[in-house]
Amino acid sequence: MQSKALFIWLLCLPLVGFAQEVTPPINIEDHINDILLSKGEEADNRSYYELLVQFYNNPIAINTCSASELLVLELLSTRQIDDILTYRTEYGFFANKYELLSVLSLSLEGIKEILPFLSFTKPINVGAVLKQTISDNNNYLLASGSRSLELADGFQSNKFYGDPYQYNLRLKFVNPGHTSLGITLQKDPGELLFRNDTLYKGPDFYSVHYYIQNQGRIKQLALGDYKLQFGQGLLLGAGFLVGKNASSITSIQTTLKVQPYTSLTEFRFFRGVGTTISLTSELELSMFYSNKRKDASISNLEPNFTSLRTNGLHRTASEIAAQNSIREEVAGAALTYSNKSSELGIIGLYNKFDKPFNPQSTLANIYKFRGQENFNISAFGRYNYKNITVYGEVAHTLNNGSAINAGVIASLSKNVDFSFQYRYLDPNFYSFYGVSFSENSSLANERGAYWGVNIRLSPSLTVMGYYDMYKFPWLKSTVPQPSTGNDGLFRLTYKLKKSAMFYTQVQSEQKDRSISGTIIKEARNHRLIKYVLNLDYNLESNITFRSRLQWTKSYFVENQIGLLIYQDINLKLRKVTLSGRYAIFDTQGFLSRQYMFEKGILFSFNTPQFSGKGVRYYFIAKYSLLKALTLRAKWSQTIYYDRTLIGSGLSQISGNKRSQITVQLKYDF
Repeated sequence: MQSKALFIWLLCLPLVGFAQEVTPPINIEDHINDILLSKGEEADNRSYYELLVQFYNNPIAINTCSASELLVLELLSTRQIDDILTYRTEYGFFANKYELLSVLSLSLEGIKEILPFLSFTKPINVGAVLKQTISDNNNYLLASGSRSLELADGFQSNKFYGDPYQYNLRLKFVNPGHTSLGITLQKDPGELLFRNDTLYKGPDFYSVHYYIQNQGRIKQLALGDYKLQFGQGLLLGAGFLVGKNASSITSIQTTLKVQPYTSLTEFRFFRGVGTTISLTSELELSMFYSNKRKDASISNLEPNFTSLRTNGLHRTASEIAAQNSIREEVAGAALTYSNKSSELGIIGLYNKFDKPFNPQSTLANIYKFRGQENFNISAFGRYNYKNITVYGEVAHTLNNGSAINAGVIASLSKNVDFSFQYRYLDPNFYSFYGVSFSENSSLANERGAYWGVNIRLSPSLTVMGYYDMYKFPWLKSTVPQPSTGNDGLFRLTYKLKKSAMFYTQVQSEQKDRSISGTIIKEARNHRLIKYVLNLDYNLESNITFRSRLQWTKSYFVENQIGLLIYQDINLKLRKVTLSGRYAIFDTQGFLSRQYMFEKGILFSFNTPQFSGKGVRYYFIAKYSLLKALTLRAKWSQTIYYDRTLIGSGLSQISGNKRSQITVQLKYDF
């Protein structure tokens, strides 16, 4: 140990001044927003947001984790991960965060980016965990309320049973890396806060979990609501998938096994018990059981259901009738073997509904699942050799189709990262809880190959991009024929020390699209090109700016052009933080619509889309009332210059403005 201490001291001596920069407390709200903004609007930022929040509350144990656990953060290259594990093998456990400075491939900025998601603590017993959970200041009570000032048609016509407010309440006790107890309540606009009728009793949505990890042979134990992620997510994916984005090295997932459910999304989670038990130092057994009611559209003629409802809305008579109308049981087990360089695993998964699933008899639904029971099996693996990671999963639905997801990620040199992924998904492969890398939202009816590259030309100049090609052997519900497609992205990023970052980006997408308004259904190739110019600059003070220009050209039956320009300003004072944006959009139609990620209050997420002509602006204020009490508020408004009605159906608003106000209180204890 003396030699290790001497080595660290000598290596870090030139970095003593820099070490002081790692010490300031990190504002996780701004930190996650900055990471999301760098990914771009083309990413599945909601999933990535939830992943980062998950690892902030349950950080990765740097001294015992595998390479795949670090890779899932999407913040480290394979070379950096290999250097971290090699250092740990040669010099022992990391004593604290400053020792990361000894890993030569890690920059100071890179260390500061990953620190909130890492834990340097050692395993402790249950008694110490409970004591620390009560005494530490990681616990919080979070209450939020919001509403749109303009009433939608559902309220005007009294079709919505509830008021126009949205409420949510979170109570959480957290001992990062050890245990988590959480209670979540939510109601959406138009819903009743509490129901007490023959169909349902209780708050519109609630979620409760108790989670323990690293207690002897019990590596994970979740009671209540939880998620599961194994292999590449073909059978069990927790939703922590970034998808295609400007980082380009995004095709791999990791085996997180059992994780607590903390999201406000009202579907794709389990309710029951899940656990991971250590059989040996390298062999673990995960078992789980879930018994949960779900929303579904029930047939009027037969005792079956035609579709699952996933929007979580219970505002009208029909939506309330669909709430919790079926019951699903899920049971399964996974056996995993892992060491520093490799991982192997097998999964058995059983699903059962209390009513038969019988989707509508259409040509697109020929291969859809029908019946009450489904059984899946899969085998997955990962192997790391120096700077190369090879991974894959093969899954099969009993008496039906199969699926494959396999690939490689490599650091070809110190400055070049590369990834390749291949996927094969049969039309009759059925996976109700799979979330894996694909173009389709459902894991079926797809073949595809993806390439990604990230090249650091200099410390300040980076080139990154990807290309993905795919085909759909059978027709889709939105495309009346087998079809093909491809998309790609190129980004050039330039960083000027700490004061500014500029990037220019081009994204191209081609795929078949149905032509509306024709008697006979037909499709035509649709090509979309998006250009982005983005500048972030910091005046080395408490004020930062972002300027952005997006331009889109759509080639279809009628060509369209879309434009979006916005300016951000962020100001940090001692007790007050202010953020604002003013955006102008001008598009010729829906196919040239624009997206933009925007900041929200804590643990909230928003990527609105815009078509037509108008402006959008928002202001966010954060004020520390007391040391433990924080108030956040957001005001946003969208004004359209080309319409007098916004939206459609029961969500339609009369007028050309949509205004939203949100208030949130957080108490830390």
